[in-house]
Amino acid sequence: MNFFEELRRRNVYRVATAYIVVGWLIMQVVDVLVPALQMPDWVASLFAVVLMLGFPIVLVLSWIYDVTPDGVVRTDAMSATAAPSSSRWLDVVIVAGLLSVGSLVVWQQLERRGAVTDRTVAANAAIAVLPFNDLSPGGTFQYFADGVAEQILNTLMSQSELTVKGRTSSFSFRDTGVTIAELGERLDVGSVLEGSVRKFEDRVRIDARLVRAEDGVTLWGDSYESELGDIFALQDRIAEQVLRSLRGRLAGESISIDRSSSTDVDAYAAYLEASALIRRRLPRALYKAREVLTRAVDQSPDYAPLYSALALTERLLSFAPGGVGPEDPAENVPRAIGYADQALALDPNLPDALAVRGLLYSDSDELLLAERSLRRALELNPGHADARLWLVLNHFANRRYRDGFDELQELFAFDPLFRPATYNFVNAAFDTGQIDTAFDVVASVKLLSAANFDVAGLEAIVNSRTGKVAVAIQSAQAVLSGRESRQTSVSAALALDSLRIGAIDSALASGMPFVATRLALLQGENDEAVARADAWRGEMGEVYFARAEWIKTLAGAGYDETLLSYFDTSFGTLEAYERELFWPFEAEVPPFYAIAYAAHREGRQAFKAEILERWRRTLDVGRANGANNYNYDISEARWYALSGDSDRAMDYMDKAGQLTDGLLSLEVDRDFFVSLLDDSERLTELLAKNRARINEERTLLGLAPL
Repeated sequence: MNFFEELRRRNVYRVATAYIVVGWLIMQVVDVLVPALQMPDWVASLFAVVLMLGFPIVLVLSWIYDVTPDGVVRTDAMSATAAPSSSRWLDVVIVAGLLSVGSLVVWQQLERRGAVTDRTVAANAAIAVLPFNDLSPGGTFQYFADGVAEQILNTLMSQSELTVKGRTSSFSFRDTGVTIAELGERLDVGSVLEGSVRKFEDRVRIDARLVRAEDGVTLWGDSYESELGDIFALQDRIAEQVLRSLRGRLAGESISIDRSSSTDVDAYAAYLEASALIRRRLPRALYKAREVLTRAVDQSPDYAPLYSALALTERLLSFAPGGVGPEDPAENVPRAIGYADQALALDPNLPDALAVRGLLYSDSDELLLAERSLRRALELNPGHADARLWLVLNHFANRRYRDGFDELQELFAFDPLFRPATYNFVNAAFDTGQIDTAFDVVASVKLLSAANFDVAGLEAIVNSRTGKVAVAIQSAQAVLSGRESRQTSVSAALALDSLRIGAIDSALASGMPFVATRLALLQGENDEAVARADAWRGEMGEVYFARAEWIKTLAGAGYDETLLSYFDTSFGTLEAYERELFWPFEAEVPPFYAIAYAAHREGRQAFKAEILERWRRTLDVGRANGANNYNYDISEARWYALSGDSDRAMDYMDKAGQLTDGLLSLEVDRDFFVSLLDDSERLTELLAKNRARINEERTLLGLAPL
């Protein structure tokens, strides 16, 4: 009997085949359970190693022993001519099993080829990175878990072929109970990365899982545990694994990403904590962020992100445009510039530092430098929402309204629940005459149905700008109800809408300081109005809001000599007047009308002509760059009235009232330019319709008609 016949007699072939079949079945079960239970990949590897090591052992045992009706015996004890203990039907079963395994392997390989194609397509689809859960003892490190997820998101975003949804939109679904499938549909993404972070003593454990949104199938999952100082490497490894899964790459194939910079982990944790506080945009949170960052800088003076965060904190704590704090920009902004420059000296390619420096350049009207810095930030981090928003504001400061709208459209597509961008997008749609887009944005946000987003605020803008002032007032009141702190933009909108129809109580309830001044003007108490505006200017200093209100109040009260004297001493030139009284957040025209009224009434015809020329150039530049809104129409009407063309002035008055169904403002009756228009039937009808529309809106609020 030769060797191969002996192998057959001792059932070695059968045992080997059975072992392969059973081993393959075991690995299939392991392949399903490991990702489903979020176990690390090494568990599957361990099973594979054990099965491979067991194979030669089983073969040796099958040579030595055999299974008989009398139990397990040494094969040597059997007769050399004895028939094998297993019948031929077992051979048939084993061969059938082997053929089945072979067929399944072939099918899996074919399916994998199709999966590679599908996942290669998925690489061009969108992915959302959810906030990682904090599983740390005490649950006090959510900001750290969020920071880990955000850093992974930023790394993925650097891949040009991969679309990653913005942080704000993805994180808005925290604790909402929305399923992965629902989230994928709402955010229009094909896959979702979720995970958890457990920080304990000087170690960290990260569990991450990439899920296909449509059916919840896990594409990849793994666990990582290491020293806390290795957190940067762990973040990069997770990003690499996600990219492999989406691209359908082989495990050994190289993935190229920019490595995260490392530093002292305490400084990194302080930066993440401060960033979470800054994101809240509340004075109390910003003061806490300043404290955290100042302490961290003392410990880690060479970590650039700390300085960029400090720069933004200082800027936001001021009452400069876009700020939310009470501090003087004259002190805070220079400090912010110093911190931003220090951050860039340490790391010239830090997106946060480049972005905030761009904002600070805009503050000082260095608009070209601002755009260059902001665009560089976006090159390094295409998903930097603040940088893109500040670039929009820079465009508006340059009166490039159409360019600003286009940037906002891109930002909204990327991060639709980033509140500042969404609110500005709705306003920009109205500013550029693209009204349908404004309604589409509100409808899109409603469909997302995410938590922590005030759709009522967006509806307030839409209703206000289309003349549904009563509804806008109610929406603004709903937004502000029960809030810890006043939202300046919503409060200002509430005040302005209330003043439009003479709703005194809601105007005063807004808390905006200009309300009392404007109410005094409406009631003909000119001296009182001027005194209030002067007091506010004295309290606030020479900042945009106080100066603009002071100038408009002097014009409305007829204090022409005072106004012209203030112009001469505070500005001196129309260029300086336009530059310092320009509001970059909306398509508005600086208050040329105020000094033009004063010059007209004082008989300073040469100065009036100079104002009209500068004013006309500003209007034309804005129109050429996309401005098409109520503010521009009213400004045009004033310009033509002062130029002696009553018919053109009335054309623009009519145009201003078209979108608002004839509702202009209660203040229109007292505006000086109305007295310059011919006492025509057109003017009489327009003012009558305006008063009727005001009373309609007052009735909806339960107020007596005027």
